[in-house]
Amino acid sequence: MKKPNCFIVGAPRSGTTALYSYLKTHPQIYMSDFKEPSYFSDDFSPQFRKCTTEETYLENFSGLGEHHTVVGEATVYYLYSKTAIPNIKTFNSDAKLIALFRDPAEVLYSLHSYFIYELFIDKKDFMTAWNSQAARRQGDSPAKRYTEPPFLHYREVASFGEQLQRAYAHFPPRQVKVIFYEDLSHDPGAVYADVLRFLGVPHDGRQHFPVVNAIKRHRVDLLGRALHNMPASLTRSATAVKKALGLNTLWVGRLARKVDTDASRPAAMPEDIRQMIIAELRPDIELLEKLTARDLSRWKM
Repeated sequence: MKKPNCFIVGAPRSGTTALYSYLKTHPQIYMSDFKEPSYFSDDFSPQFRKCTTEETYLENFSGLGEHHTVVGEATVYYLYSKTAIPNIKTFNSDAKLIALFRDPAEVLYSLHSYFIYELFIDKKDFMTAWNSQAARRQGDSPAKRYTEPPFLHYREVASFGEQLQRAYAHFPPRQVKVIFYEDLSHDPGAVYADVLRFLGVPHDGRQHFPVVNAIKRHRVDLLGRALHNMPASLTRSATAVKKALGLNTLWVGRLARKVDTDASRPAAMPEDIRQMIIAELRPDIELLEKLTARDLSRWKM
């Protein structure tokens, strides 16, 4: 079968899910059956990676046809991983990488909210989580479920200049498409067309670019925990019922999640927190400016 030749490699909370969903409907592009296979980031523990063997990884492209000239996937922590990019190069040296970047303060504040929603962490105060980074490095991690403790090292996660520099050590810039979140947000149609040109496929006429994967919060913490931590026996029973009835989902669970989920715009990041993050990451932002020739002065304000 054709090897995957297109990888959306990061960064988290920067529009990767939206771009993945847009590309997934293009008739000449086959994006993986599910997002985040994490196969190439073998420096992370197996409990995080959905695919740990090449066989299971390639099964993620079950509908691949001869008409698909681009075969892709999206794993947002490939850039952050120390091994994923060199592993991709070994797997397919002709591959093209797509990296999306966003103001690191916005990324971290959004990522923190995402971790809370997914119940990966208990600490709801951002500064408490930020100040816990040193303890996490020593193994005192509040990580839960499937979150790898390094993902809670917020500073390293948002060091995009360092990550892109590492990627350029393995792939030449002509094989790496850099996209900035503000461009995708402002004019997704133009960014989409530019990505198609980079991938060498014709435009498919897409005109609609919905917002995907917006930040969500639990209205009721207790209900949220119950929905995220269903007993295995109940999960198996629900799966059996859906299979017997020929359903993709049970309306009870969907309704419960709808009632519990608050998708309203979150409160703005406090200015003092923003300034603290930017002060910490300013040298890395300047490195990203140099690598991309992009004026990122707005990020440093």
